[in-house]
Amino acid sequence: MKTALKLLALLPVLTVSSTLLATPSDFALSADLGSTRQAGDGESGTAFSGSVGLSYQITPSWSVLLNYTDSGEADLFSLNDTFAGDDIIYEATMSLDNTGIGLFAQYTTERQLQQWAFGGRIGLVRWESDVNATVHAASELDLNVVSDRGTDLAAALVAQYALTEKWDLTLGLDYLRYNISFEEDSTDVTNTRLYIGLKNSF
Repeated sequence: MKTALKLLALLPVLTVSSTLLATPSDFALSADLGSTRQAGDGESGTAFSGSVGLSYQITPSWSVLLNYTDSGEADLFSLNDTFAGDDIIYEATMSLDNTGIGLFAQYTTERQLQQWAFGGRIGLVRWESDVNATVHAASELDLNVVSDRGTDLAAALVAQYALTEKWDLTLGLDYLRYNISFEEDSTDVTNTRLYIGLKNSF
């Protein structure tokens, strides 16, 4: 999550730089914040998430988008037990941490309902996920249970509201499904992300 926040902090700098260009272009910068529900093997959790992106407008309706998303670290479930022969009880929290870089084709309608445009996108996401365990005892112990990465299809529904000629308010719902492998087993994971953000065309 720290990486996404740092990238979000760069948006004002990039926006100011873009206004200094002598001629307009078909590029746009976007940044958003939201909540991601990560679910796998019957368990689920929600985490704060952030994303930044760069898009290029090919036609009035079609564009390509390259973005980075940090879905945060969601606590999936907790467990506790007693060590054999001892009275020491431990509690552990299992969590899932996911990031991804995506390349999408996006379609949006012409402005309707005053300044609103609606659409969707589909593309490929190169994701990285870590399943972590935090053991709560006399002192906390963080353990990495498994790490995996892969490339899968992702899709989204989007809406944009024109605030000014160059600034849009963005709303969206992202969906990504992938499979984490560990030892001789695997589990399907779904990421559903709801967000709100800003887009600056320059």
